[in-house]
Amino acid sequence: MISMIVAREGSIYLFPAPCLLASAALLIAVAYLQARAQRRSWCPFGLPSGSLSSVEVAVAWLPAVTFVLICLTGPWQIYLLFFLGAVLIGLSLRQREIDPDDGRLAAALLRGGWAVALSLTLLTLQGVPLAITPVADVGGCTRNLRGIGRALETYRSDHDGEYPASLAQLTPDYLTELPRCGPPQPARALYECQGLSFGDRGGDYDYTVTPEGYTVCCKSDAHQRTTGCPAGFPRSTSEEGILIRPSD
Repeated sequence: MISMIVAREGSIYLFPAPCLLASAALLIAVAYLQARAQRRSWCPFGLPSGSLSSVEVAVAWLPAVTFVLICLTGPWQIYLLFFLGAVLIGLSLRQREIDPDDGRLAAALLRGGWAVALSLTLLTLQGVPLAITPVADVGGCTRNLRGIGRALETYRSDHDGEYPASLAQLTPDYLTELPRCGPPQPARALYECQGLSFGDRGGDYDYTVTPEGYTVCCKSDAHQRTTGCPAGFPRSTSEEGILIRPSD
């Protein structure tokens, strides 16, 4: 967690501990410069003199609340929260007493930024990695394929040169569980880390075995959407190893 970006076998994850410090410095600087420009009192959390309305507070904290609830509630609740957030933002912008020049609306946005940074840190402390690039999706898939390939070869050496009839035969002796190809969307990764369902994500692996060898291919369409991999790729074969795309 002490490094901002960690590459792990082709997967890239963001750990926000240093990001939080950077965000804090930026928000303090913005609040300070705004206070100097308007000759107002200031504090690190961006709260100028005067109180915020209930609508402003709701708008400020809504991003953090929504972010946390991603891993606690069902999809329809998430959609409802986004809808309510849009309504609250619309109402707050229509309130004539919120003058952009008096710093109160900016203070609400600053407070919202702090709330999002805090929520991101809390989720990271729970051990939830956030994939930030499509490369992380393919990298995680190829890592799964390497693990399946090693398990297949170990099984073969223990069974007189025979591969298993299905991948299920690899558990629990050779694999603790069958890997799945994680979704590329960070929100879905967060959500499924809590053991909750977010619809059919696909991503299991097809396995075929012949007298000549085996083929394991990812059947998720996420790679086609994010990196342009053809259907059935990435895949692993006993003859060619891991293939991201068809060999020329």
